Amino acid sequence: MQRDTKLLLSSFFLLNLLNWISIVEFKYGIPLIIKYILSIGILSIIVWYWMNQRVRPRPGSLFYPIIVFFVSWSVLLIVQAVLNFDDLFYLQRVFGQRFFFIPYVLPIFILFSKFDIQFFGLYFRVASFSLIFATIMQLTIIVTGMDRVTWFEQTTRIFIFDIGSSFVILTSHLFFKRKITYISICYFTIYLFIWSYFGRRGMMIEYSLILFLMLILRIRSPLLKRIDRMQIYFIGIAMVLILVNFSYLFLQTYAFQRGFDRSAFEASRGIVFQDFFQDFNSIQDWLLGRGLLGTVTRSILGYDEAGFIENGFLNILLKGGVLYSLPFLIILFRASYLGFFRSHNDLTKALALIILVHIIMMAYFNLPDYSPKYILTLIATASCFNSDLRKISNEEVVRVLNLK
Repeated sequence: MQRDTKLLLSSFFLLNLLNWISIVEFKYGIPLIIKYILSIGILSIIVWYWMNQRVRPRPGSLFYPIIVFFVSWSVLLIVQAVLNFDDLFYLQRVFGQRFFFIPYVLPIFILFSKFDIQFFGLYFRVASFSLIFATIMQLTIIVTGMDRVTWFEQTTRIFIFDIGSSFVILTSHLFFKRKITYISICYFTIYLFIWSYFGRRGMMIEYSLILFLMLILRIRSPLLKRIDRMQIYFIGIAMVLILVNFSYLFLQTYAFQRGFDRSAFEASRGIVFQDFFQDFNSIQDWLLGRGLLGTVTRSILGYDEAGFIENGFLNILLKGGVLYSLPFLIILFRASYLGFFRSHNDLTKALALIILVHIIMMAYFNLPDYSPKYILTLIATASCFNSDLRKISNEEVVRVLNLK
């Protein structure tokens, strides 16, 4: 199990590296074959992990048929897409584009894989250690100069070392080393500044939401003593005072200049949604979708059509229709419910919150993605279906997770 876990975690770093290479390959003259080799190798590791750690999810007798239907419909979409590959370009897209094809393959394997408490112990240690380097990369980019033109490359460069920051910050109170909590809070705080400078409002909301849920989870946790809760209250009050006293600085950032009201949202997404609903309007479209190769009208950037839309809910509708999106959402909601309300420990509660944040932020973006962030959501889903993991007490979780 430990060997498979180490291999899988190594693939997360390689996947982040792959996504960064996909952005800078032409700038640095990186051969395309390197990207394809990495992509195939990472997918092979995920399949290998599934072969060695296969397990049947246990969402409840009424919900298991929904998972079977979702997987069956996913396989059908994949086969349909493959049968329409008529040249080498499509294979290049499969292994070279993070939002195409492979993200729809991942749930088939990950939902049927086992992730036990030993897995999360090693995952936390690796992810928390690498967060130090991610924080250093953040500071390096700030010092050398942030650029709104190349913001995607700069943030993707930071993510090379981030294989699960949301998991780390939500579960750091389960580990004895408090400095990990401070590092993760520092990482999220710096990223709030970076996202505000780049004007990425959705990411600001997501990171703020995770910080808020971290506080809620800790306040609710039976593991924390009264003095620990008082520290949380103090930190919360201090953060509010800082926001009040320095609000004028935040209001001057690009994110607030773009605005958070309805008119600001319509200015950036209105035309995109208008194009989608005008084009995507038949019963067949809504029920079956247009397949993994499907496109939709997109005029905001001068394109005639595009194979995606910047909204997680609408994007899975485009690809698989209601027959894909509805079972997928039911699976996520069911896993989040079991992990939070039918659990005896903070580990699965944290995983449930990761799923919930993903669902909420699908309204902003959160497309199915060939990335460790999306894979973590699927891992959290599979783990919340594990009744054995949910039954473990907090004391046992702390004991096992802190074993070296």
